[in-house]
Amino acid sequence: MNVRVFVLKHLSAITILILCIVAVIPYSNIFGNQFVYDDFDFFVHWDGVKSLEHIPSFFQGNLPTFHQHVYRPLRSLVQAVVYSIAGGEPFGFHVFSLGVHIAAVLLVYVLAKRIVPRGAAFITALLFAVLPIHTDSITFMTASFDTLGTVFVIAALYLYSIYRDRGTAWAYSGSIACAVISFFMYEIALVLPLLIMLYDACFKEGKIRKLLRRARYYAPYFIGVVIYVAFRMRIVGHRFGGSLFESDPLGIRILTMLKGFVWYLYIMTVNYPLSISHLIPPARSLAEPAVFGSLIGVLGLLAFGVYCFRREKKLCAFLIFWFFISLAPVSNIIPLAIFVSEHYSYLTTFAWCAAFGFGLHVLYQRSRSQRLKSVVIGLVVVLLIIYGGMTVRRNQDWRDNVSIFSSALAVNSHYAGGYNGLAFYYRLQKDYDRATDYAEKALAENPKYYVSHALLGEIAMEQGKHQQAVAYFDDALALNDSYVSAYLNRGVSYFHLQDFERAEADYLRALEIYPEYLLAHRNLGIVYLFQGKFQEAIPHLERVVAEDDDAEAYYGLGVATINVGNIDRGVELLNRALEVNPAFEAARDALQKIEQ
Repeated sequence: MNVRVFVLKHLSAITILILCIVAVIPYSNIFGNQFVYDDFDFFVHWDGVKSLEHIPSFFQGNLPTFHQHVYRPLRSLVQAVVYSIAGGEPFGFHVFSLGVHIAAVLLVYVLAKRIVPRGAAFITALLFAVLPIHTDSITFMTASFDTLGTVFVIAALYLYSIYRDRGTAWAYSGSIACAVISFFMYEIALVLPLLIMLYDACFKEGKIRKLLRRARYYAPYFIGVVIYVAFRMRIVGHRFGGSLFESDPLGIRILTMLKGFVWYLYIMTVNYPLSISHLIPPARSLAEPAVFGSLIGVLGLLAFGVYCFRREKKLCAFLIFWFFISLAPVSNIIPLAIFVSEHYSYLTTFAWCAAFGFGLHVLYQRSRSQRLKSVVIGLVVVLLIIYGGMTVRRNQDWRDNVSIFSSALAVNSHYAGGYNGLAFYYRLQKDYDRATDYAEKALAENPKYYVSHALLGEIAMEQGKHQQAVAYFDDALALNDSYVSAYLNRGVSYFHLQDFERAEADYLRALEIYPEYLLAHRNLGIVYLFQGKFQEAIPHLERVVAEDDDAEAYYGLGVATINVGNIDRGVELLNRALEVNPAFEAARDALQKIEQ
């Protein structure tokens, strides 16, 4: 081995080690953080993630309630595997999150080396490692599984770039495999074919028309997108027929998103203030100064990108169009619940880091004295320290639900979702007075926030105030008649008020919106039992026990089965209820009566 090969080999190893260390240090304080926000839905309350036996159901759309509008079966598969290793403890999920980030940093480095000099690529990866805006994608455990999809996007593009340079079939096949994995893990990955075409246009072909000659090479990626979309439409349309939020008309969303693009540019650069919700007021007219100014800024940046492309400044064009393409899936053409979210920007920030890294590298190369070179190096170090410190500080906001929602309210005291998040937390703590206070604060900020109306209903229901609960659920459903949990919970209150017909109607409506809603099937089966409709109860309760070891469902199914004349099968089901819950006295009493 000659000296040059030896140096390059070990320099690469040292570079990788430095990148790993820099990626780890800012996140070294996350391991004591608890589950927060959507973590409860995915890792605490959702039984699907708690057994590897449920993996086949993920491809059929099995997800926690209120997350049925997405289709990410490979994400769920990885969640189940990590859960089986971590044992449901946050520490293991944090280890996974950090591993995802390290993988992303290393892939950013090798991808950046394909388009900028090695030194610029190193700075790019260093910046990407410490950028505070990434805490929403890493420290937030649920989002880190989406981020894994982004890692596969970067890997797919990197392998494709190798294939273009070397013509190796394994790199092309690996790129396609990574692409398909990313599609079924995170919808943002669907822009990958456009990013690949952008790479070719800027660094290989040079002319747009030449891209058409390579259509057969792009075809597998686009076919993968079509397959994913077909699966998603089939599965999601079958499992969930409601809407999770009220969206503005398309024109309003487009005008508002103009402000969103500008805000993404700002928040990626400054990384302050960071929040789980960046409230972008809906635009009402192009004449609004903020909207019109944003339009000029967006069009100006796009025009500059075209200018750079035509003037052979292809790196500049590549990074500008990367910014817009990577944000296209979350640009609210298809309605989303939010216009700007930090964890949507993980892929996008590659463009900013590469642009800044390349600029600092050029400045270093053009410095004529060692003193000026030292100043540039010092600037990089200071920037890393500042960003790293901001990341460490932001990680503390993710300690628990109180801290993350309180930090959001510190940024915007009119954030109704922040008050509702605190109300939800205190409801779980059975501190109903404080929970009610925060839910009412949420409604004071947004009287049409149906989630808080429903939450007040749940608080009243848990206190046995069922008549009051029904009124709250009525208010929520008047604002959103597809809010499935409000139908379920109003049905529960009607059941306790012994209004079985209305309870039945609410459960049927819940199943019309969400046919796979096991709680609605179980509750409807129980209502049928109380009405003496044993034959009608059986299919709903069978649906529950086929997917979940629910003692009450086994008990109800056993009672119904006995009442339609199949005593042996009924006894078997009652015994199964006792196996699941040995303290289930109703099942024990029923068996004793049968023996007598």
